[in-house]
Amino acid sequence: MLGSPFETSYTDSGLLIWKYQCDDIGAFTKETVGSFLSTIDIAGMKSEGTRDELVILFD
Repeated sequence: MLGSPFETSYTDSGLLIWKYQCDDIGAFTKETVGSFLSTIDIAGMKSEGTRDELVILFD
C-alpha cells in the first residue's frame, strides 16, 4: 500500500527499521515562514513545505 520504504536500516541489536517519507514542497522562495516548515536548498533557492515520516520497527 505504501510502496517501498525510503530507507531501511537496523538497530544495534539487529532489529529491522523501515522509514517512509512524504514531502509536500511549496513554491520556491528565498524566505522561510515558520519552524514547522522544512527548508531544502536547491541550486541556491529555498523551498518551503512539510515533511511527514513514518518509522516502523520490526521486532
